[in-house]
Amino acid sequence: MALEVSLDGGTLSIDLSGWHLFFAMRSHVEVPLADIESVSLQPKHPLVSQVAVRMRGSSIPGRVLAGSYSVWPHARVEKGDRQFWMTYGAAEVLVIETRVSRPRRIVLELEDRHAVMLRIQEAVGV
Repeated sequence: MALEVSLDGGTLSIDLSGWHLFFAMRSHVEVPLADIESVSLQPKHPLVSQVAVRMRGSSIPGRVLAGSYSVWPHARVEKGDRQFWMTYGAAEVLVIETRVSRPRRIVLELEDRHAVMLRIQEAVGV
């Protein structure tokens, strides 16, 4: 299974292949670095409660949450905003909040999530 995060030319790129591609039903997600508001490691469970309708992807309760989902309305989001998830069983996930509506939030499970978080924070300057 492959999930690759890269920072090239002012853009955060996430490339998916193998089972990641199968579950997320998407091979690529891209966000300009200028549109990234914050990057952090957070517990997954509270974030799952903000997931609403699956737009394209897979969900196996308690195990896989992958693909594009709408967001339950709260102060920071607008109707039509989306989240992109690629998680399995980890309790802690990498969360990237953006200024764009699609995706408003990116949630990833990575083995080296702390190193990826530091790389993105350095590139964005947050």
